[in-house]
Amino acid sequence: MSEGVRIANHEEPGRPLKVRRLADGRVEVRIGDMGITDAVVTLTAEEFDQLKNL
Repeated sequence: MSEGVRIANHEEPGRPLKVRRLADGRVEVRIGDMGITDAVVTLTAEEFDQLKNL
């Protein structure tokens, strides 16, 4: 797994957006800072490419 990217959430500073590539090639998108209220979505590489191309 990679370190990933952390982006500030200006509306909720305690819940940053984190994006990292998993060992199997999927991409994890997390809103939150590893707490119980985090929201996590795991995307395939193809799904992530669709987001990049918006």
